[in-house]
Amino acid sequence: MRSPLLEVSDLSISYRGRRRRAAATAVDRVSLDIGVGETVGLVGESGSGKSSLGNAVLGLVPAASGRIVFAGRDITHLRGGARRPLATEIQAVFQDPYSSLNPYRTVGQSVLETLTATTMPAVERDLRLGEMLTRVGLDRSAAERYPSQFSGGQRQRIAIARALMPSPKLVVCDESVSALDLSVQAQVLNLFVELQRDLGVSYLFITHDLSVVRHVSSRVAVLRHGQLMEFDRTEQVIGNPSTAYTRKLLAAAPVPDVEVQRLRRAANRAWRALTAGADGDRAGWQQDIERLAVRTGNAVLADRLASAPPAEAHRLLFDAAAPEATGDIELIVTGDTAAVQTLAAALKAGDPAAARAAHDFLWTEGASR
Repeated sequence: MRSPLLEVSDLSISYRGRRRRAAATAVDRVSLDIGVGETVGLVGESGSGKSSLGNAVLGLVPAASGRIVFAGRDITHLRGGARRPLATEIQAVFQDPYSSLNPYRTVGQSVLETLTATTMPAVERDLRLGEMLTRVGLDRSAAERYPSQFSGGQRQRIAIARALMPSPKLVVCDESVSALDLSVQAQVLNLFVELQRDLGVSYLFITHDLSVVRHVSSRVAVLRHGQLMEFDRTEQVIGNPSTAYTRKLLAAAPVPDVEVQRLRRAANRAWRALTAGADGDRAGWQQDIERLAVRTGNAVLADRLASAPPAEAHRLLFDAAAPEATGDIELIVTGDTAAVQTLAAALKAGDPAAARAAHDFLWTEGASR
């Protein structure tokens, strides 16, 4: 088995409080690793410690405890001249492409900055500059212009070119597409994937956007209040999250559909209403409704079932003999309002046979459509 490129073990980061206030812990004993040519997504809400962890890998903030091992070498406490050689191996792409570029220097001057620590001849540098600008989708003449003459997406391409100039092994991408329009985001994400395929670079992709994680990451780490909630393959974390926090994070992720957003809010109200009831296994029923809404996107069904007696609806939809109990939920006729209303009416009337028939239509008969 190949050793990971980056290995973070029990890392903790604290920031000193002002005056006599206690220190604040930003990262609390987090462990994760990144393989060669792999992308690991780091997700969580604001203040969860994502950027602090990335900054520790970059050497911008000190670690209170734990270890950071890069390419078999402990770099946890490297500073100054001892860390300078790592500048060609670990690079960063930050959130705001404009503030990360010097407005008084040409694009060519900014991009060439990352080669300062190398001994590459000037002629070879100029050739590499042109090649890298072309690779990220810009004309070679862009080297003579200033950052203010480019759009946000083009500036981020420039920042990516600068990070990749010294052929790094690892790039820390800290919210690197969150400031871009959706269409431009897609272009830049595709560029990241393409460059990884061609160059074999690894990414630590820090973001709060789960759609970004789905697109670029092979594994995902979820942080909350500085603690690691789960770390697994992307399809496992997105498709079958192991913690309630991750499920809530998935349910809160916006989608470009007003109707779906409205239905999600309706389902959320139904989940809250269930906490006041005493019929059946409330916790298990809530989790099943939440799982149903998140995995299928069908908040209508979740909302309708929430108003039925939990024990009866749970038995009909999630009994041990049902294929849905395996966790591999996939609704075929998503958003079929008529069928959902039929199921809801059957549950309300206490007619198990009609409810099972409506249920079977939603989960099986829709496959023929």
